[in-house]
Amino acid sequence: MTTLQIHTFSPFGEDTAQAVRKAAESATGLQKVYIGRQLENPEHGYYVLQWASGRQPSIDRTPDLVGAGVLKRISSPTTVKITSESEHQIQAVLEAPVQEFAIATLRAPENREQWEHILGLTTEGVRVTEGAIGSIQGLAADDDGRYVLILGWESHEAHMRALGSEYAKDVMKQTLELVDFQVKHAEKVSYDAV
Repeated sequence: MTTLQIHTFSPFGEDTAQAVRKAAESATGLQKVYIGRQLENPEHGYYVLQWASGRQPSIDRTPDLVGAGVLKRISSPTTVKITSESEHQIQAVLEAPVQEFAIATLRAPENREQWEHILGLTTEGVRVTEGAIGSIQGLAADDDGRYVLILGWESHEAHMRALGSEYAKDVMKQTLELVDFQVKHAEKVSYDAV
Protein backbone atom coordinates (compact mmCIF):
# COMPACT_ATOMS: atom_id res chain seq x y z
CA MET A 1 0.00 0.00 0.00
CA THR A 2 1.31 3.43 -0.96
CA THR A 3 0.68 6.51 1.13
CA LEU A 4 0.42 9.93 -0.46
CA GLN A 5 0.30 13.26 1.34
CA ILE A 6 -1.20 16.17 -0.56
CA HIS A 7 -0.21 19.67 0.54
CA THR A 8 -1.56 22.92 -0.92
CA PHE A 9 0.33 26.13 -0.32
CA SER A 10 1.06 29.66 -1.39
CA PRO A 11 2.88 31.52 -2.73
CA PHE A 12 3.83 29.34 -5.67
CA GLY A 13 7.12 30.01 -7.39
CA GLU A 14 10.47 28.46 -8.27
CA ASP A 15 11.88 29.47 -4.88
CA THR A 16 9.13 27.66 -2.96
CA ALA A 17 9.36 24.64 -5.27
CA GLN A 18 13.10 24.55 -4.57
CA ALA A 19 12.43 24.76 -0.81
CA VAL A 20 10.08 21.76 -1.06
CA ARG A 21 12.72 19.75 -2.96
CA LYS A 22 15.42 20.62 -0.41
CA ALA A 23 13.25 19.76 2.60
CA ALA A 24 12.24 16.45 1.00
CA GLU A 25 15.89 15.34 0.78
CA SER A 26 15.99 14.74 4.54
CA ALA A 27 12.68 12.86 4.84
CA THR A 28 13.11 9.20 5.74
CA GLY A 29 11.04 6.78 3.66
CA LEU A 30 10.01 9.35 1.06
CA GLN A 31 10.15 8.00 -2.51
CA LYS A 32 9.10 10.95 -4.64
CA VAL A 33 7.87 14.49 -4.43
CA TYR A 34 5.61 15.92 -7.13
CA ILE A 35 5.20 19.69 -7.38
CA GLY A 36 2.68 21.68 -9.39
CA ARG A 37 0.79 24.93 -9.83
CA GLN A 38 -2.96 25.16 -9.39
CA LEU A 39 -4.71 26.18 -12.61
CA GLU A 40 -7.71 27.83 -10.94
CA ASN A 41 -5.40 30.06 -8.88
CA PRO A 42 -1.78 30.14 -10.10
CA GLU A 43 -0.71 31.78 -6.82
CA HIS A 44 -1.36 28.40 -5.18
CA GLY A 45 0.75 25.31 -5.57
CA TYR A 46 0.74 21.76 -4.36
CA TYR A 47 3.21 19.09 -3.51
CA VAL A 48 2.46 15.42 -3.20
CA LEU A 49 4.76 13.27 -1.10
CA GLN A 50 4.86 9.58 -2.04
CA TRP A 51 5.97 7.44 0.88
CA ALA A 52 7.49 3.99 0.60
CA SER A 53 5.10 1.10 0.99
CA GLY A 54 4.48 0.38 4.65
CA ARG A 55 5.88 3.74 5.78
CA GLN A 56 3.62 5.97 7.79
CA PRO A 57 4.36 9.65 7.32
CA SER A 58 4.77 11.42 10.61
CA ILE A 59 5.46 14.98 11.56
CA ASP A 60 9.16 14.31 12.11
CA ARG A 61 9.56 12.92 8.58
CA THR A 62 7.39 15.49 6.78
CA PRO A 63 9.06 18.64 5.52
CA ASP A 64 7.81 21.43 7.81
CA LEU A 65 8.00 24.34 5.43
CA VAL A 66 4.97 26.06 6.98
CA GLY A 67 6.56 26.09 10.43
CA ALA A 68 9.76 27.40 8.89
CA GLY A 69 7.84 30.33 7.40
CA VAL A 70 8.61 29.35 3.80
CA LEU A 71 5.03 28.50 2.81
CA LYS A 72 1.52 29.42 3.86
CA ARG A 73 -0.76 26.40 4.07
CA ILE A 74 -4.02 26.75 2.12
CA SER A 75 -5.62 23.71 3.75
CA SER A 76 -4.57 20.90 6.06
CA PRO A 77 -2.51 18.19 4.35
CA THR A 78 -4.52 15.19 3.21
CA THR A 79 -3.01 11.75 3.75
CA VAL A 80 -4.35 9.13 1.36
CA LYS A 81 -3.96 5.36 1.45
CA ILE A 82 -3.72 4.09 -2.12
CA THR A 83 -4.45 0.37 -2.07
CA SER A 84 -5.24 -0.98 -5.51
CA GLU A 85 -3.14 0.92 -8.02
CA SER A 86 0.33 -0.08 -9.08
CA GLU A 87 3.39 2.09 -8.59
CA HIS A 88 3.42 2.56 -12.37
CA GLN A 89 -0.15 3.91 -12.38
CA ILE A 90 0.59 6.31 -9.50
CA GLN A 91 3.64 7.58 -11.34
CA ALA A 92 1.75 7.97 -14.65
CA VAL A 93 -1.01 10.03 -13.02
CA LEU A 94 1.25 12.25 -10.92
CA GLU A 95 3.68 12.84 -13.80
CA ALA A 96 0.88 13.75 -16.23
CA PRO A 97 0.97 17.31 -17.59
CA VAL A 98 -2.28 18.11 -15.71
CA GLN A 99 -3.78 16.55 -12.59
CA GLU A 100 -7.34 16.77 -11.37
CA PHE A 101 -7.54 16.52 -7.56
CA ALA A 102 -11.04 15.64 -6.36
CA ILE A 103 -12.29 15.17 -2.82
CA ALA A 104 -15.64 13.40 -2.44
CA THR A 105 -17.16 13.28 1.03
CA LEU A 106 -20.14 11.00 1.62
CA ARG A 107 -23.29 12.94 2.49
CA ALA A 108 -24.52 9.93 4.47
CA PRO A 109 -22.90 6.59 5.41
CA GLU A 110 -25.68 4.68 3.67
CA ASN A 111 -24.54 6.21 0.35
CA ARG A 112 -21.24 4.29 0.42
CA GLU A 113 -22.24 1.28 -1.68
CA GLN A 114 -23.94 3.37 -4.36
CA TRP A 115 -21.04 5.89 -4.40
CA GLU A 116 -18.44 3.13 -4.76
CA HIS A 117 -20.42 1.81 -7.73
CA ILE A 118 -20.34 5.30 -9.31
CA LEU A 119 -16.62 5.49 -8.52
CA GLY A 120 -16.12 2.25 -10.44
CA LEU A 121 -18.00 3.72 -13.40
CA THR A 122 -15.75 6.79 -13.22
CA THR A 123 -12.62 4.64 -13.25
CA GLU A 124 -13.91 2.66 -16.25
CA GLY A 125 -14.84 5.88 -18.04
CA VAL A 126 -11.35 7.32 -17.53
CA ARG A 127 -9.80 4.21 -19.11
CA VAL A 128 -11.58 4.86 -22.40
CA THR A 129 -11.61 8.67 -22.45
CA GLU A 130 -9.47 10.44 -25.00
CA GLY A 131 -6.90 12.65 -23.29
CA ALA A 132 -7.10 10.82 -19.95
CA ILE A 133 -3.85 9.27 -18.74
CA GLY A 134 -5.23 7.41 -15.74
CA SER A 135 -6.65 7.66 -12.26
CA ILE A 136 -5.77 6.71 -8.72
CA GLN A 137 -8.02 6.74 -5.70
CA GLY A 138 -8.00 6.08 -2.02
CA LEU A 139 -9.54 6.95 1.30
CA ALA A 140 -8.33 9.79 3.47
CA ALA A 141 -6.42 8.27 6.39
CA ASP A 142 -8.38 10.30 8.93
CA ASP A 143 -11.90 9.89 7.49
CA ASP A 144 -13.22 6.75 5.78
CA GLY A 145 -16.09 8.80 4.38
CA ARG A 146 -13.73 11.04 2.39
CA TYR A 147 -12.48 9.72 -0.95
CA VAL A 148 -9.58 11.24 -2.85
CA LEU A 149 -9.37 10.85 -6.62
CA ILE A 150 -6.44 12.04 -8.68
CA LEU A 151 -6.76 11.89 -12.44
CA GLY A 152 -4.00 12.54 -14.94
CA TRP A 153 -4.80 14.41 -18.15
CA GLU A 154 -2.89 15.36 -21.27
CA SER A 155 -4.27 18.89 -20.85
CA HIS A 156 -6.93 20.87 -19.00
CA GLU A 157 -8.78 21.19 -22.31
CA ALA A 158 -8.88 17.38 -22.64
CA HIS A 159 -10.61 17.17 -19.27
CA MET A 160 -13.09 19.91 -20.17
CA ARG A 161 -13.94 18.07 -23.43
CA ALA A 162 -14.47 14.84 -21.50
CA LEU A 163 -16.88 16.55 -19.10
CA GLY A 164 -19.08 17.45 -22.07
CA SER A 165 -19.97 13.82 -22.84
CA GLU A 166 -23.40 12.50 -21.87
CA TYR A 167 -21.71 9.70 -19.91
CA ALA A 168 -19.71 12.19 -17.81
CA LYS A 169 -22.75 14.41 -17.25
CA ASP A 170 -24.79 11.43 -16.01
CA VAL A 171 -22.02 10.22 -13.70
CA MET A 172 -21.53 13.75 -12.31
CA LYS A 173 -25.28 14.15 -11.66
CA GLN A 174 -25.30 10.90 -9.68
CA THR A 175 -22.09 11.89 -7.89
CA LEU A 176 -23.50 15.18 -6.65
CA GLU A 177 -26.54 13.39 -5.21
CA LEU A 178 -24.32 11.19 -3.03
CA VAL A 179 -21.24 13.21 -2.07
CA ASP A 180 -20.00 16.73 -1.49
CA PHE A 181 -17.52 17.18 -4.30
CA GLN A 182 -14.57 19.57 -4.61
CA VAL A 183 -12.15 19.62 -7.51
CA LYS A 184 -9.01 21.55 -8.45
CA HIS A 185 -6.64 21.21 -11.39
CA ALA A 186 -2.92 21.61 -11.38
CA GLU A 187 -0.17 21.57 -13.93
CA LYS A 188 2.85 19.50 -13.05
CA VAL A 189 5.99 21.52 -12.63
CA SER A 190 8.39 18.81 -11.57
CA TYR A 191 8.82 15.50 -9.85
CA ASP A 192 11.88 14.20 -8.12
CA ALA A 193 12.94 10.87 -6.79
CA VAL A 194 14.32 11.41 -3.31
